[in-house]
Amino acid sequence: MNTIIAIFRRDVGKLLSRPTACIIMIGLIIIPSLYAWFNIAANWDPYSNTKNIAIGVANNDTGTVLSGASLNVGDKVVQELRANDAMDWTFVSEQEALEGVRSGRFYAAVVIPRDFSQNMASITTGTITKPQLHYYLNEKTNAIANKMTNVGVDTVQNKVNQAFVETVTLVAGQLLNISADKLNQADPIDSLIKDMDEANTSLGQLKITLAAVQNAGTAARQLVSATQTLLPDAQALGQDTQALGQDGQNLLSSGRAMGTQLDSAITSIAAMVQSQSRSLTATLRDLASQTGANADTVADQLNDSEAICNHIIDLCNKTITLLTGLEKDAPALKAAIDPILSQLNDVVSKEQAMADGLTAAAREFRQTGQVSRDKLNALADQNAAIDARLTTLVNSLQSSFSPALESTVSDLYDSLGDYETLLSHAQSSLSDVNNALGSVGGALDSGNVALNDLQAIIDRGQGKLNTITTQLGSVKTDARWGQLMNLMRVDPATGASFFSSPVGLQTTRYFPVDNYGAAMTPFYTTLCLWVGALVLVAILKTEVKHPEDFGGLLPWQAYFGRYALFFIAAVLQGLVACLGDLLILKVHMTNPVLFTLCGVWTSIVYSFFIYTLTVAFDEVGKAIAVLLMVIQVAGSGGTFPIQVLPGFFQALNPYMAFTFSIGAMRESVAGLYSNYYIVDMLKLLSYIGVSLLIGLVLRIPIIKLNGFFKRRLSDTGLM
Repeated sequence: MNTIIAIFRRDVGKLLSRPTACIIMIGLIIIPSLYAWFNIAANWDPYSNTKNIAIGVANNDTGTVLSGASLNVGDKVVQELRANDAMDWTFVSEQEALEGVRSGRFYAAVVIPRDFSQNMASITTGTITKPQLHYYLNEKTNAIANKMTNVGVDTVQNKVNQAFVETVTLVAGQLLNISADKLNQADPIDSLIKDMDEANTSLGQLKITLAAVQNAGTAARQLVSATQTLLPDAQALGQDTQALGQDGQNLLSSGRAMGTQLDSAITSIAAMVQSQSRSLTATLRDLASQTGANADTVADQLNDSEAICNHIIDLCNKTITLLTGLEKDAPALKAAIDPILSQLNDVVSKEQAMADGLTAAAREFRQTGQVSRDKLNALADQNAAIDARLTTLVNSLQSSFSPALESTVSDLYDSLGDYETLLSHAQSSLSDVNNALGSVGGALDSGNVALNDLQAIIDRGQGKLNTITTQLGSVKTDARWGQLMNLMRVDPATGASFFSSPVGLQTTRYFPVDNYGAAMTPFYTTLCLWVGALVLVAILKTEVKHPEDFGGLLPWQAYFGRYALFFIAAVLQGLVACLGDLLILKVHMTNPVLFTLCGVWTSIVYSFFIYTLTVAFDEVGKAIAVLLMVIQVAGSGGTFPIQVLPGFFQALNPYMAFTFSIGAMRESVAGLYSNYYIVDMLKLLSYIGVSLLIGLVLRIPIIKLNGFFKRRLSDTGLM
């Protein structure tokens, strides 16, 4: 022991006697700490300075309209990004953004395409086109910056999703929302049931009206039949001219009544068709106003509406046949009948197109399972145009056809003054009249059939209304209706804000660390202490000169005697590095005393281990120390989690000195857990055992081998 102390005293004396050596020793103690301090300061809080990372943003979005509301997701994203200082968002044109990425002005660029909002809204059309953000990245600029810009573009994507969900939810909420006062005054289902009852009553009244029209048609048909029976045989005309003249007067009087009945029947049929068409328009408007309607139910109603269109077409075709025959039998009415025929043909054409549209819409709703309100509104508009044509038709019947028919019958009645002339032509005239009456009778029969069909449609409609009323009553008693009412009472803006970001994140930080610099302090401090130990063996000699001064110096005495100086230097290196972290950089730590203790202990262990390698293997030992440092920098988990590193490093990690030092320092920086600190400190002790094994046992057999290598290297003149 005395010999070891003597060696230490001689080393200290020589060091203190030479100022230059003292200065160098001070440098050896301080310079390794500079490595840690500069790196910690440089990495102090980089993620809070991302506002200096430039990202170009080009917004080409032209927007769209969603349920009557304007939607421009691109503008919303730009508005959000202007208020976001996480990155240096720079708003430029697309060309400038791309050129900025290529030139390095921007680390990345985000381009919002022209059809972005339109594609976002495609979810409401049944044909979904997923919108795409165009992200451009210059991977040459900086590896870490690329990761930061990836986080930035994720922010853009989240803003887009949030803006779209908020807008859609707001529109839906405005469509569904009913004020709380109205909901408290009356349950909407009660209002619906009341409307259904009123509709049912209206259909009943319509049935009564149709029955009256049908009775009138039957009476007209009976009148036509009676008139036909009054027509005399042509042979009887020659036998009793006077009686025939009287009969002619009676016949014409009946013909005038028949004309009135015919006019009334045709006008009534036109009015009935007009009423059916308007009812169909109202039905389509009602379906379009419903929200969340079942697609199959709406398709069934569209098929029923198609049946109405087909009945209207049938009535119009039969009326066309009647008027065509009447035109042939009464050429005087051609000027009045031709416009009516043209309008009827136009109505038939439009009704056929309407029926086809209803069939296609019903098929589409069943296939997609979704109801398109735009499609229903378009069909309602199409049928409204037919309503207008029917109104024109009714007006034409009233203003043109009826007066012409009345005028024709009146002229015929006035011409009855010349009985002989009339009777001379009676045979042929009576045949014409008989044919005309047959056509009128056929038209009246067709009208009665159409009225019967219409009454059947009304009966089915009343049945469905009764079913809907019953189902609404069941819905009202369902608890889910109350939940829906509560949802409808929610303010649309509040609901939109909730659905756009339904989940809040409450973060609880265990063992919080102030910043990234503090988190990296254990790694860089550990690394600088290993570097410090390497610098010591690189500058200070490990071999004791003039061993004869100590009389029979043993190898183990030289081994420990020279390390005493290394020990003091290592302690000072550990103190300088740790105190600098605390006092100069002001790294916040939960237990600075334990941190300093760990730093000093780490410095002692590292210096003793590297000193031993150098003593045992000379220059090769230094190379081994450098190799171990390189491996530990990559595999100790100081920067990246060990779980993401290759398997080679994961296998070595539990045995690395860096792993134990960094673990113990992290405990003192962020907070202690269980006995982790003590365990890591004790694991470092294992390197002392390894060092003693190498320095006292394995070193002896390889002393001669080291001498051989030294001589060979010296012979080269280079080493």
